[in-house]
Amino acid sequence: MALIHCAECGQVISDKAKACQACGAPVTITKYKLPTCPKCGSPDLVAEKTKPSTLVALATGGVNLAAHAGSKNIKHSCKTCGHTWRTN
Repeated sequence: MALIHCAECGQVISDKAKACQACGAPVTITKYKLPTCPKCGSPDLVAEKTKPSTLVALATGGVNLAAHAGSKNIKHSCKTCGHTWRTN
């Protein structure tokens, strides 16, 4: 069991609760889906901002994913199969 904050009122509640005890709002847990390689499906990725050459690395559960919030021209590389692709 983990404690989370209600999205409506901010009260600390259990992640197992169906609704907030304080305001009655339903508890919804949004799970983040890790990005994966379009070629092999591996989540073991590296991303690099190409303009300007700035690299910001984020570690998420053993997955090293480099990104820059709001950045464009990102070069992604799969550490498993070596496939590379760009996003604009």
